[in-house]
Amino acid sequence: MTVQASLYSSLWAIDIDAKPRSLNQERAQGRFSRSADTKLWRDTYGEEVVAQLLDLGATPHDGEFRISSWMDYHSEAHHLDLGNWYGAIKAIVDRLVLDGLLIDDTPDYLYKVEFLKGGFRPELESPRLGVNIWLGT
Repeated sequence: MTVQASLYSSLWAIDIDAKPRSLNQERAQGRFSRSADTKLWRDTYGEEVVAQLLDLGATPHDGEFRISSWMDYHSEAHHLDLGNWYGAIKAIVDRLVLDGLLIDDTPDYLYKVEFLKGGFRPELESPRLGVNIWLGT
């Protein structure tokens, strides 16, 4: 499965088996390429995240939240620089806001975004983006 969401008392954990396009790649191409990539992450992966969270019993969160994210790799191939997957994170959060699980992604609510160093995990079949959305302060 490409997307796996888990629900905990104050945490939504999301794993997506895909390597996002880096910010460098996004900026090097035209807006139509960026648009297609954003739609993939927001409308395909993001919709699946929302569906899984709702199936698990998630309810809308109307308070502050923060995000931790990292990339795990299955090989020693080229790894993204820290933070270079920001576009994918933004697209997922946008879907959560659009579907009403988060109230907004302005600084009044989203107070921190962390880009953490992932690891090498040979058991993976492809790169994996990990995202934790911590609900509350």
